[in-house]
Amino acid sequence: CFAYWCFPCFACMTSRDFGEHLCLPLLDVFGGLIPPITLAIRVSMRHRYGIQGSIPLDCVFSTFCGICSWCQMSREIKRRKLPVVVITTKNA
Repeated sequence: CFAYWCFPCFACMTSRDFGEHLCLPLLDVFGGLIPPITLAIRVSMRHRYGIQGSIPLDCVFSTFCGICSWCQMSREIKRRKLPVVVITTKNA
């Protein structure tokens, strides 16, 4: 809901959580047809986290479903921040 009702705020917070400048997504306004910042962060995230995909697909998702792209990126960041729990068992 937050992404839908206040998309600029959501995109800025996601950008900050990824380690980029807080206001960077606001520059998409000057990008034309394809939002360059959304595309760049999406490609960067795929490379950093080893997610399969391609630049043409990133282009399509960034252009035609920007809110969905930012929600997906936010979920990936949250997933990577979850602590890892190691369970060991004793052999009897």
